[in-house]
Amino acid sequence: EGLYYCEGILDWGRASVEGYNLSCNILFHETLVNLAPLAQLLDNSAIAAEWLALAEILKPNLEKFWDPAEGLYMDNLNAPDLHPQDGNSLACWFGIVDVDQAATITTNLKKRWGPYGPINPECSGPVSPFISGFELQAFVRANKMNDALQMIRTAWGWMINNPASTGSTMLEAWGGDGQLTYPFYKDKPSYISHCHPFSTGPVLVMTFELLGLNV
Repeated sequence: EGLYYCEGILDWGRASVEGYNLSCNILFHETLVNLAPLAQLLDNSAIAAEWLALAEILKPNLEKFWDPAEGLYMDNLNAPDLHPQDGNSLACWFGIVDVDQAATITTNLKKRWGPYGPINPECSGPVSPFISGFELQAFVRANKMNDALQMIRTAWGWMINNPASTGSTMLEAWGGDGQLTYPFYKDKPSYISHCHPFSTGPVLVMTFELLGLNV
């Protein structure tokens, strides 16, 4: 397939990523592209060239995941009916798609927004602020900063202001109905982190993209 095959099954709490998985392949491509200059700095030009050659093979094959009828990427070549939040957001964030395709993807991702934030299908329907942080970056890449800010006010605003939260720290996840549930933990909501660094995506967007404070 000219793609990375993932033999593991676990990722951030979602359903299995085993097989030809979209997000794993995008992350692999991003890793190859970013490690190649480091190999060059370490005087290993052969390895750098090998990694860039792999990336060049991989990128066009990512289009095997594209579902034009949905205007989204499929999660896995073995799961054509699942169109994930993580992989589609990463495709925009890491420049796999151009601005026009990013606009299409984000338009369709926005259709899943509920009153408490974006619903995540690959984890059976919670709001994942970790992966929603990826979606924020997708909206930035699609030149939709107003949508990104709307998502921050909706999801993270609810997170800070709801009575079950601490009012100052980040939740790991919550249900699409606003209840503190997370399918990954099944019947153990007490496992949900109330101080979750992975949920701080708005810090990146508001600092580096909205204010433009980049080193």
